[in-house]
Amino acid sequence: MKNILLLFVLSLIFSFNTVFSQSHIWTGGAGSDSEWSNPANWDVATVPDANSDVLIPSGFFPEILGQPAFANTISIQSTTQLLIKNNLTFSGNFTVETEATLRFEKGFLQGGGTIFNNGTFLFNSTETKDIGSINLENNNIVLVEDSGVVHFHDTVVMNNNTDAEINILSNGGFLENTSDDVTLNNFGTLIKLPFPNGTGGTFYLVLDINNYSIMDVGENQTFLILVGSQNFNNTEDGILTGTGAFDLTSNFTNSGKIRPGSDAVVGTLEMVNNVNLSAPGILEIDINGPSENDMVEIFGTPDLQGDIAVTLGYGPDLGDEFTILTASNGINSCDFPTQVSAPFGPFDIYFFDVICNNNSIVLKVETILLGVTDFDDSPVDFYVYPNPVKDSSEIYFSSPDTNSQYDELSVSIYNMLGQKIKHIKRFSEETNSFEKENLSSGIYFLHLKNKGQLLATTKIVVE
Repeated sequence: MKNILLLFVLSLIFSFNTVFSQSHIWTGGAGSDSEWSNPANWDVATVPDANSDVLIPSGFFPEILGQPAFANTISIQSTTQLLIKNNLTFSGNFTVETEATLRFEKGFLQGGGTIFNNGTFLFNSTETKDIGSINLENNNIVLVEDSGVVHFHDTVVMNNNTDAEINILSNGGFLENTSDDVTLNNFGTLIKLPFPNGTGGTFYLVLDINNYSIMDVGENQTFLILVGSQNFNNTEDGILTGTGAFDLTSNFTNSGKIRPGSDAVVGTLEMVNNVNLSAPGILEIDINGPSENDMVEIFGTPDLQGDIAVTLGYGPDLGDEFTILTASNGINSCDFPTQVSAPFGPFDIYFFDVICNNNSIVLKVETILLGVTDFDDSPVDFYVYPNPVKDSSEIYFSSPDTNSQYDELSVSIYNMLGQKIKHIKRFSEETNSFEKENLSSGIYFLHLKNKGQLLATTKIVVE
């Protein structure tokens, strides 16, 4: 009797260990049949169940097709691709190693575990895809390619981590089902990319979004961030940028940066519906030429607060104006600073009046403060004499040989307040002059330009 009892206990222990510690390693033993549900493809000649720890070594291409799949933990190694076209339920960690691909085309991905994506998580095909009760830690690339809509259920948290990317080259969307709890935290880059043929595209984001880094919408593309019960928070570290459109009907709060255009080119960013810019948010504007500046077009009635940061790619003239924001239905309130400044070159500072109109925000150059420094590093020789000016009524200045590459020279004269008091253009002699006229005692700065581009700066003292 004791022997029978001992055998029974040992049998229970063996069964317990079998149930809770079974591992399955993919061998691909079935040859051309790469179906997950084929026992011949696994080292133990059985199909993984909900308690299995699954390992798919490098270089294999298993597929979940005809039957649902189950696992506890899953690890797919480098150069492996796992294709999902049916339901997959897992309860532990699912690790996608570097250079591995998780390709999700159809089915329900669920189970309460966490996906650690260190390779590529590819959403592909327009067939129905659902995700429920999982966390996603993206450490590399999520690629949404010709995907359609992905439905999210229960509680889902997606963390797009530092230096990681979510690249969207598709129409469709990420949609939270009613009464579920889905959050996207973006610490990396979330970008809606233009289609290769240049056509427009729209991607829905119906979930809570906390943006801690970069959200970029490409030309002719739209992020539709929808539903009044959802929250879209652009934090102090967040940047909304691009030349497409953010269409917002969710609850939008902005403490970060709005940056139209791109790093290399100025452009226009559209913002639609629930768009209010609030402190301490910053509107970042590049000005690269007389008619080349970033701009935000708002289709709504915004309240505007925060700050404006200007980056100059050229030196504008006093009185030049730049429209940096328009609002199609009128501006409800404007509480930007009345003046902002921007450096240009190593020494000059430009001051802009911020003009709030009914439907636009305009920057107007009010003062140019020219730096007092050594000008020996100028690309051309440029000097003035006599200097200081005492009794002479005629002031002479040098200029480059007009037979050189400089064919449209001009000289602007500024006082210490940055106010332009004289402009001399289209001269042709190597040495030129102008009348002292009403120059009162003080320091003046002369800017030599060719086609509006600054070549050299010098100063003169009038006694």
